[in-house]
Amino acid sequence: MTYSYSSLPSGISARIRELEHLYRIHVVDSSAMMAEFLANADEIEALVEERTALRIKDLKVLDVGCGQQLKLAQYFAMKGNDVTGIDYNAVPMGLDLPGYWRLARTNGPVRVIKTLGRKMLGADARFSRDLLHANAGAELRPVAALQMDAERMSFEDALFDFIYSRSVFEHLEHPDRVLYEIQRVLKPGGVAHIGLHLYTCDSGAHDPRVLSGNRAPVPMWAHLRPEHAEIVQPNSYLNQCRLQDWRELFARFLPGSYVHLHQRGRAEYGPALQALRACGELVGYSDDELLTDEVVAVWRKPGDQDGKS
Repeated sequence: MTYSYSSLPSGISARIRELEHLYRIHVVDSSAMMAEFLANADEIEALVEERTALRIKDLKVLDVGCGQQLKLAQYFAMKGNDVTGIDYNAVPMGLDLPGYWRLARTNGPVRVIKTLGRKMLGADARFSRDLLHANAGAELRPVAALQMDAERMSFEDALFDFIYSRSVFEHLEHPDRVLYEIQRVLKPGGVAHIGLHLYTCDSGAHDPRVLSGNRAPVPMWAHLRPEHAEIVQPNSYLNQCRLQDWRELFARFLPGSYVHLHQRGRAEYGPALQALRACGELVGYSDDELLTDEVVAVWRKPGDQDGKS
């Protein structure tokens, strides 16, 4: 079975908190969100070029788990790439009533309500407008958004020059199957960039209270501390893979890939971790597991663009 992002059952109060979180990031903090988005996109481009010499321009690109807003897909399309996004959920565009019906059947009414609420807040239009404003002289280009199971892609072999996925793999029940498909549909000489939110970091349980910064009742790393785990309220299915699990998967399906650990909050979380360690807590986890918020793998498929190995 393939899980969609919000397939985990949750109570009304938890969903209300999640909607509050969405309102905060899409309306109240929209400028900060755009700045963070652009920084992350620049980071992806810089790391790919540094490690593989590939410039993400004029390429055939695949976004695995593109989401409802097509954020990175829009960004890379604006850079002159031919971008296709796939998602287990339907991605309704505009007044696409059949698309919303498919979304409801696949992912339930909660996903539909969240999507409609975001559109009613003007978040999608605001994002596109802000993206254009931040890239003067550019223009938005169409993105093909397909409903597709990433475990069983319908694409032919060796079709894409660049494949990326961000904050999706932690939600997959069978990430190995998706990695197999990625290496299959990537051209020889093509590049894959996989970024995921590590379960063992402080925010790895995807509790909206922690993600929004309004975490007052939730202790740090609560989901990894048995005495606090029951108060954690994840907003989605999580496979709970640890750092070593991801290293082994990347070594198996993307052999020779470069794996980078982002530890953006190390200065903030480091002292708190040491205080907990002094009390005998979290002894089964390494510092890297607890302080890494994002794991990134960059891989160039052996061979050249003509399929010669």
